[in-house]
Order: sequence, then structure tokens, then C-alpha cells
Amino acid sequence: MRRAIILSALFTFALPVISQAQGNLEIPQNGSVQSGVGIVSGWYCEADRIEIAFDGGDPIEASYGTTRQDTVEQCGDDDNGFALLWAFQLLGPGKHEVVAYADGVEFRRRTFSVTDISDGGFLRGAAAEARVQGFPTLDFDVVLKWQEANQNFVISDYLLSMDSFDVTGLWEATDTDGNASLISWFTRPDFEDPSFGQVWAVVTDVQVVNDVIQFGQGVYLYGQMQKDFAVLIADPIIRSGYEGQYHVTFEEQLDGPPIGFMELVSCSPMASCPDPVGTTWLLESALPEDESDLYPGEVSASEADAGEETVVGSIQQAMEANRPRLMEILREKLAERELESLPDAP
Repeated sequence: MRRAIILSALFTFALPVISQAQGNLEIPQNGSVQSGVGIVSGWYCEADRIEIAFDGGDPIEASYGTTRQDTVEQCGDDDNGFALLWAFQLLGPGKHEVVAYADGVEFRRRTFSVTDISDGGFLRGAAAEARVQGFPTLDFDVVLKWQEANQNFVISDYLLSMDSFDVTGLWEATDTDGNASLISWFTRPDFEDPSFGQVWAVVTDVQVVNDVIQFGQGVYLYGQMQKDFAVLIADPIIRSGYEGQYHVTFEEQLDGPPIGFMELVSCSPMASCPDPVGTTWLLESALPEDESDLYPGEVSASEADAGEETVVGSIQQAMEANRPRLMEILREKLAERELESLPDAP
């Protein structure tokens, strides 16, 4: 009798192990974050009914029997998939638990978190779009667009990266003689070709006099960028006092943030040039700054009314006038770099 009781206990404890080996709850993953309308899904080899329960609530029947070629080796057939469409915002923000049952027997449970922006309801009439730079690799960007039916963002476009390293912000530039400058960068997609970025930069010399940091007059640059390479122009029309062209390349570092290298490749008249042609600078990311200072759309109403009289208005006009030349230079340089990267013919 005692032997029978022991065997019975062992058999009872073995049931969950056997059940788990016959199926899996794949979405949501343990510790994941969910939002909007999504699915709870996985597979189970042999059952009449698959049910899902959230936070100890009543089980909800899931659709069961969809084709899963990846379960043939485990189950001996392929009609093992299950899924339940679910509005995760109904659970409310915070941590939750989901349990999967096969014919009333639990075979898997997961914990996850919900982010809710609609107070548990259905968000209507909202619209937004955002660009994720340098994803899934540094050569590409993805565009995310709000989709009401999903109550979530979906990938709406896949482009060559306009700015692989998201360089907007404050950078420190140091030339070979140790002279330091600060560069405030801002990029945004080109209006005609969003795989290129429009670039604005303000370069300010920095000196330390009697232990006091002093900033020189800023030089405004503008240009075009793609991936990790930018062509910038200094133009008298935007108060630079000279006409110059800069090339900038950014590089990834294994043990730190990206760095950049800037070179002055042409400048005239020579008497007005701040540095000799060929001068190079090492660029390193500095402290973050308020990007609104650089964003043309953030100027005040009075500045916008002034039009060409504002620095921003002058930069925009100059950029539009020189856009074809900038794009041509950038495309030529990118083509040259592509050729240089090709392996030598045997």
C-alpha cells in the first residue's frame, strides 16, 4: 500500500514536467513588455482545448490547431499552434502573469509587464511617426508609425541611414595642436530623399583664460549626411566670413561612444579662413544639450516673421540653394568609399 502511495505521488509530480515537454508558451516572453493589441501564442502537441488565463482570472479559450512546421520533430505532426488575440491595455499598467492550460492542466506560465497609454481604453484619432536611426544595423533606419487598429507602432519604412550614430547634440573638436572647439549638431531627414539627412552645426572656439572658459564667435555650417559621412559648408551668407567645405566621418568604438574626424578640404579667401586647408579635428561626444536651440522649427514667432533676417532663415535659404551641389558631392564621396571597400581583383 505504501509503495502504491509513493508511486502515485511520483506520478502526480511528474505531470507538469510531461506537460511542459509537450508544449510551450512563446509569447509573451518571460520578463517582456507588452502594449496595445497583440497575441498570446505557442504550441502544444495533443489537446482538445487550449486556454489562457491572466492574473488568476477565468480561462479564455484560444484558437488551436494552426500549422507549425517547427513542431513536427517534437510532436510527430504540425497542427499544434495556438493563439489568442488580446488587448493588453485591458490588464492595466504594471506586472502581470499569464498561464496556459491544455485540457485544464497548466503547462506553462509567464510574467510580463504592460505599458498603457490609453487608461485601459482604445486610443482613437492619434497620429505619430518616429525614426529609429542605425537599426537593425548602423547602415539602416526604420520608421515607426502609429497604427490605431494595433494600438501600437509598426514599422512603416526601411531606409538607408541618414545618420547612423544619431550625432545630434554637443561634440568636442580638438585639432592636432590641441586647440579645442565645441560643435552643436542637429540632423533631420532631407525633404526630397529621407535616406539623406540635412545637417546643421555651430562651431565655437573655446579658450581658458585665467581659469575662466571663454567662447569665441560661432561659425554656422550646413550640409548633407548619409550613414557615417557628412559634407558641410561654411557660407558667407550665414555669417561665416569665408567659403569652406568640411568632410566628417564618424566611427564606432568597441569600448566607448562613437568618435568623428573632421577635415577642412577647401577654404577661400585664405585671409579669412580660420584654419589652413587640411586641418583635421578629432570629434568626441560631449555633454548633451537642449536640441531646441538648433531645431529650425523651434524659433519664436517674431524670428519666423523676420524670415531672411534670422540666422535660421538664412541657413535654410542657403541650404536650399546649395542642395544639388551638396548632394552631388556627397554621392560622389560615398561612391568613392564604396569602391575603396571592394576587395581587390585576383
